[in-house]
Amino acid sequence: MSRTIEILSPLGASRAEDHPLAPRPASLQGLRIGFLHNNKPNGDALLARVEELLRGRALFTPVWWRKANPTLPARLLEEFIPQVDVVANAVGD
Repeated sequence: MSRTIEILSPLGASRAEDHPLAPRPASLQGLRIGFLHNNKPNGDALLARVEELLRGRALFTPVWWRKANPTLPARLLEEFIPQVDVVANAVGD
């Protein structure tokens, strides 16, 4: 009796794309700064400290957004983007 064994490559395919950085605003004064927490441990603590440090530099409106889980697809972030001018993103662990 003959059996066929299929061998799969563990390498997979990679998709490298260029994503240029967005231009920096001249000032944070009056902007809506988004604080995006991916719901991993300590990400919120890092973002809280960033907000605290920025408070000493400019008057801005903080907009906090927390992903329901770290693997939330990027397309679901589209509701967050129109609410902010710039974003501070933390990846905790």
